[in-house]
Amino acid sequence: MTISTTLTLRKPVIRKSVQDSKDPKERLPPGSHLPWSIWKTLNRLRTETGRTASNMEKWGIKEDGKYECGGEQDVDHLFACPLLPIECSKEEFLTHEISDKAIQIAAYWEGKGI
Repeated sequence: MTISTTLTLRKPVIRKSVQDSKDPKERLPPGSHLPWSIWKTLNRLRTETGRTASNMEKWGIKEDGKYECGGEQDVDHLFACPLLPIECSKEEFLTHEISDKAIQIAAYWEGKGI
């Protein structure tokens, strides 16, 4: 005895208005045009997450949470470290337009593996 089954699959019809395709509801955070490693670091700074010495100590990867400058390297330290090439505030990472200062700070920390 042979049983034969035929399945017909139909693709769903997705209808989008012209307006929806030109103005998406979701957008990438500012800086997405930069190299991925810099953009990743910008996002880590923006969301206050990252591989800081303080976090590495908490995760059991490092013995202490100190940075090269001698300060505790927590999220706040990433914006106030005396070894930074320029001064930059957290607010500069939270705007709709990413500043040159924020990009320089992200590049600095990206080079340090944050």
